[in-house]
Amino acid sequence: MLKGILHKLFLKSDRSGFATQRPSEESLQDNQSALTQLRLLAAQGDFARLEMVGRELLLQKPLKYEPIELVVYSLQQAGRLEVSADIAIQAIEYFPASWTLQFIAGVALKGVGRHKEACQYLRQAIAISPSDRQTLRQLIETIAMSDGIAPAASEYAAHCQRINRPMDVVVAPIGTVRDWAQKTGLSLLEAGEVEAIPFKAPHVWGGLS
Repeated sequence: MLKGILHKLFLKSDRSGFATQRPSEESLQDNQSALTQLRLLAAQGDFARLEMVGRELLLQKPLKYEPIELVVYSLQQAGRLEVSADIAIQAIEYFPASWTLQFIAGVALKGVGRHKEACQYLRQAIAISPSDRQTLRQLIETIAMSDGIAPAASEYAAHCQRINRPMDVVVAPIGTVRDWAQKTGLSLLEAGEVEAIPFKAPHVWGGLS
């Protein structure tokens, strides 16, 4: 199957590294067929073979974006974080403007405790998509793990100012619910049922003390 996937992906490719013409309908069908087979490998849980395909893809020129994106995403979702990060980082050399590759590299590195490196890729991801809340959350959490709450809070404030968005997140160490209430400036209801809350609860990102 591995040979068949790679054959379909590169049967019509221009090995010079430059696109010389629009892909034919046949080559597009080959690409879709290969993507289907990659999804099948992921669905079957054959991540060792999926890793092999990913590393083979990196050797081919020009590198195909959709297949490599699918490989790193599938590996990351399966918890193969070191492998996913490694392949994503190599693919970024060819596709530096890819939010997906930058984000997956950052999240995967965060997952294996390589926080400093994770921050690098998550910062690049947020530069590509400044309004993406998921990326911002991952970045702030990773900075907090790497450098502490104060630098995380500072970066969050600077980012909101940069994109002209109100700060609606509290970045602070949280010890108790009462501590959270004091830091957010909200009243803490001691007892009784609450039928409706007349405000939008803020997001809270922080660590338990």
